[in-house]
Amino acid sequence: MKKILVLTVLSTLLFTSCSSSDSSPAAENDVLMTKSIATYDNGTPITTTYVYSGKKIQKSMSSNGYYEKFYYTGDLLTRIDYFDDSDVWIYKETYDYNSNNQLISYGWIELTNDYGSRELYTHNSDGTISVTKLYGNASVQSNFSDSGTIYLNNGDVSMIDMDSGGMYMYSYDSKNSPFKNITGLDKVNFTDGDPTGVFHNMLTESHDGFPSETMSYNYTYNGQNFPSTREWNEGSHSISVQYFYN
Repeated sequence: MKKILVLTVLSTLLFTSCSSSDSSPAAENDVLMTKSIATYDNGTPITTTYVYSGKKIQKSMSSNGYYEKFYYTGDLLTRIDYFDDSDVWIYKETYDYNSNNQLISYGWIELTNDYGSRELYTHNSDGTISVTKLYGNASVQSNFSDSGTIYLNNGDVSMIDMDSGGMYMYSYDSKNSPFKNITGLDKVNFTDGDPTGVFHNMLTESHDGFPSETMSYNYTYNGQNFPSTREWNEGSHSISVQYFYN
């Protein structure tokens, strides 16, 4: 799921003018992100549009020709397929759940490279999640990579402590995430060691391993406390995202 979150910013004024309409805004619990524009200082802005059935995301389509398809079983997200600009199926993500609708397995498969990774989860009584990372080919992932513990705070990931990979820590604002109302994302927001704020927006992420680093994100918000823009730096490059809603 994190692979679809290529997010970006223009200006608050542009966002306001482009997203206004004659109709009243959706109620807070019905707000869905319909478009994002990611701008990199060394490249062409990429516009991504999102298609829903109710609150279930069905497809995302980027202006570079790449797109993703999403599949559900009931209200649980079970697969995402990724396609390149030639309609070649290049990746897929799979999600498996227990009888309590808790995620117990996540897979990332690179179909064109015959590579796969998998994470197995145990949900503990104290609210933490134990994770075991495996890797292999596209068919079988059985080679041990790492293990650790995932910590949650108000539904979002606050820390991932890996035995070999170090400790990752995250902080959030108190506003609404663009992904807050999308069905099923709250069940899978800790996968791949790369959490995305589903309830709130990530302000900082830091890593105490090698290399040690901290990234900070800046936002502007609309009248319903959803982000209208997000900005951050990666090395010497600046990235910005602008968000549009229904």
